[in-house]
Amino acid sequence: MKSAADGPSLWDLRRCLLSSSDFAEDFGHNRPEHAAAITRFLEAIQRIKKELMSSFEEGLAPSSLHDIVNGLTGARAMASVMAERHPGKSDPLRKFEQDLKHAQQELIESVRPEVLGN
Repeated sequence: MKSAADGPSLWDLRRCLLSSSDFAEDFGHNRPEHAAAITRFLEAIQRIKKELMSSFEEGLAPSSLHDIVNGLTGARAMASVMAERHPGKSDPLRKFEQDLKHAQQELIESVRPEVLGN
């Protein structure tokens, strides 16, 4: 018998929506004649995502700075592995890692300066 952990989760749904939004942004960038339609689509996806997340709020802890940092850490780790496996793409992947690290540092400095000892 399958458990709830075996099937798609709320986070899987959210990840798919975010991925679709990224693809739509890229599509709109490459097809400026569809900019208005893409903007409406992205607004609709954002609304739909918020509605879904709010319907599950009761069982979810609010997002925290730790959640953000944890996600970025995972992305940096995956980029590092990819850079090792694809040496020809290591420069952009290393830049991606550094850019994420810099963005994280700026966010922490802005919302929790005491963490960095400022």
